[in-house]
Amino acid sequence: MKRISTILVTLLYASGAYSSGPVLPEGWRLPNKHELSDRWREGNFKNAYVIGDFNGDGKNEGAFLAVTKDGKYEGLIAFVYLDKKEKWFVLDRMKLGNTVFMGLSLYKPGKYMVLCLSGDECNGKYRKEIVIKNDAFSYYRPGSASSIFVWNQKTITFDRIWESD
Repeated sequence: MKRISTILVTLLYASGAYSSGPVLPEGWRLPNKHELSDRWREGNFKNAYVIGDFNGDGKNEGAFLAVTKDGKYEGLIAFVYLDKKEKWFVLDRMKLGNTVFMGLSLYKPGKYMVLCLSGDECNGKYRKEIVIKNDAFSYYRPGSASSIFVWNQKTITFDRIWESD
């Protein structure tokens, strides 16, 4: 079932037809070919979306780069299933340049090194290790800032953890 869901979401994304799949939040659309034309983008999906089980419920959920329908802003949107319904989150928003600035990649459960926000947090060290229990995703600009979005079951939202600045 999980594999079929992944294939379905992938096909819906590639075709741009969401009538029988996820419906983006009001005011948002998927980026067009030009907006994803930077040379660093890879593969068929251009680092523009990831599919994973973010909240540990066994269902595939998604995170997408998106553009406001007026074309002024780009953003990061994601959904998880809560009470058998899609719950969407707008996780970031910034002014759109000529192309979509950021990228996405999937992080599988495991240990990752992340940025310490203060010297006290990590006993004077620059980085610390975290453990991710479910799928998560990195939101990044190559050679620049990068953060991981991890589902927080207690607050029922995503936490943003900085990997680099």
